[in-house]
Amino acid sequence: MIVLFMRMISKSLSDKTYFISLNRLESEDNMINIDTWISGYKVRAFNWIDGKRIYINVQYYKPGQSIESSPVWDKTVYIADNDKGQRLVNDFTHSLVEHIAKMQIKKGIEVTITV
Repeated sequence: MIVLFMRMISKSLSDKTYFISLNRLESEDNMINIDTWISGYKVRAFNWIDGKRIYINVQYYKPGQSIESSPVWDKTVYIADNDKGQRLVNDFTHSLVEHIAKMQIKKGIEVTITV
């Protein structure tokens, strides 16, 4: 695995070290940024704006379907942003995506998984 290191200066002018690995961006502040395909699902995950949850969106497209069109289905869940939640998202991403894909989520229902 190739890991790149780069230095960036935040708006407050304090240094932060970012570790870039494949499609994941992780900083020393436990930031999550996933935007990739996992098991045939388009997956997007990042720290939610409330600072207490991690947003995860899983979309399914038919084979050969353009990603410019709407997905066949789209499921969003939140994970509690704590040590166990961070580990679930970072270390068990594939299993989490498979679980979300199998969930039956009714329209208008917000799902938060607490680990």
